[in-house]
Amino acid sequence: MDTLEGIVREIATLPVAEGERRLASAVWPDRLYLALGPTGQPELFFRGSRESFEGVAFGRALAWGDYEMAESEAPLPALVVRTAATRNGRRLMAHIAYEARRCLEEDPVIDNVELIHRLRSFLLLALQDQVLSAEEQVGLMGELQLLHEILEEGTTTTAERAEGLSSWCGPEATRRDYYKRAIAVEVKASRSGERHRVGLEQLLRRSGDERLFLCSVRIRRDGSAPLRLARKIEAIEQALGDGELVEILREKLGVYGSCGYRVDDRPLYELEAGFFVERTVMREIGDSTPILRPESFRPGQPPATVGEISYLLDVRGVPAVTRDVRAWVFARLVGRDR
Repeated sequence: MDTLEGIVREIATLPVAEGERRLASAVWPDRLYLALGPTGQPELFFRGSRESFEGVAFGRALAWGDYEMAESEAPLPALVVRTAATRNGRRLMAHIAYEARRCLEEDPVIDNVELIHRLRSFLLLALQDQVLSAEEQVGLMGELQLLHEILEEGTTTTAERAEGLSSWCGPEATRRDYYKRAIAVEVKASRSGERHRVGLEQLLRRSGDERLFLCSVRIRRDGSAPLRLARKIEAIEQALGDGELVEILREKLGVYGSCGYRVDDRPLYELEAGFFVERTVMREIGDSTPILRPESFRPGQPPATVGEISYLLDVRGVPAVTRDVRAWVFARLVGRDR
């Protein structure tokens, strides 16, 4: 396995692990091993005690443990890096293994922390499949910003905090971002906080006496920003102040977006860019609000050949609700005004 293509071919010949027992191939004797996990994910093992990786961020794609190898009776203490069980994932793993081998050729006694540091740019590519996309993180941050405001401004009891948390429907993906007692709220986060991409039907679906509000959040991602997604979640957990409610929040986060957010993933999100976030601005969407509607088309509806329509909505011409209306919406969401 002296070349990149040689490592690619080696990965292609590795057997999938039987249970937790792996058949590994040595990339570098006593230091680096390649294997396939139980689901066919390529895995690269960096041998060493947990202490030898002090300061390294662990998570789903980068984890330390004792692993069972077919070639040895004793478990292998190692940090393992995983990539997706796809052609691109296997190719990425080959690059990581090749670069790790090259580092060891240059410095055979390099310690594990320094080795991981030198591979950081490659490892970040592996971690990208294990965290929410940049777009999903912005969307989640916007929804969490509103949840934080509801808890801080609209609740005084544990029961109200439970109601406020249950009103957050974003992770369910089949309802409004927030819904409770005929109050529906859609949250839109953008860099300007005033121009949002919306779907034609998104701001039109209302039933009975339902009132619909659009909550705008101005968010800017920046590497220098101190606020990280994990820290916002920690602040909300503190605002909930109840262990059972914290567990409910974590369950909701676990099914958000493409891969969910888990507490164990916090170190991965600390590597991501931070956020500058401003307080939300709430606007009511009514029958007279200037938005795109079916009657905006001739003859009263979009062409039958068009499946979905999205457009950029500038909300600067839509007045924000008053402070009293905002407080009333929060009260409805937390069950105080029944």
